[in-house]
Parts: sequence; C-alpha cells; structure tokens
Amino acid sequence: MNNEIDFYTVLQSVKKSFLEELQKYPSKSYKKEILIDNNKCYRAIFELENCMGELIVDIPEYAPYRYVNLNVLSTYANEISTIFCWYDSKSDSLESITNKIKEGLEKAFQYSLT
Repeated sequence: MNNEIDFYTVLQSVKKSFLEELQKYPSKSYKKEILIDNNKCYRAIFELENCMGELIVDIPEYAPYRYVNLNVLSTYANEISTIFCWYDSKSDSLESITNKIKEGLEKAFQYSLT
C-alpha cells in the first residue's frame, strides 16, 4: 500500500499551518513576505528581531528534501548560525510535517525573545 502524500495536499496543509502559527504572535513582532504562492510552489520569508527564516514548498529537481524545507537563521551576531533547519522526507506524515513547521516557528520566536 502506498501511503505517500501528494504534493498538493502537503502544499495546502503547510501554507495553512504556517499562517495559523504566525497568527499566534503579535503581527508587529515579525515581518512576513510571501514571495511565491501558486499551485506549484510556496515560498515565504519571515523576519524577527534576531533571526529570519525561509519556508519553501515545491517539487525540487535536486534537493535534500521531498517537498518542504524550513530554515531559520540567526541575524544577531556577525556569524550566521542555524536556529532550526528541517527537510521533509518520503516517510513523513502530514501531521509530522505540520508539527515541524510549528516547531520551527516556535524556536524562531523563542530565539527572538532572548
């Protein structure tokens, strides 16, 4: 039995989770820009006081992820450091993907408060 999730389902679920999770925080505490939003790709960046992140959902030709890539980097120091980095894989369920989106955003906002 093939339990693989189709791309469009992942795309819609990640967009919804990302936007719902951001709504938990005061809008003045971050900046968000949706760079691409269509049925083949979703790309968003978000900036907080001490870090920034990028969320990509697409079907890559060559990448270390299946559909989803979430990176959060520190902008606090002179050196770039990773706060959170996650790539999905074929074994990830829709629930585990949305949980990782939430985890990444929580870590970004927690880091921003330090």
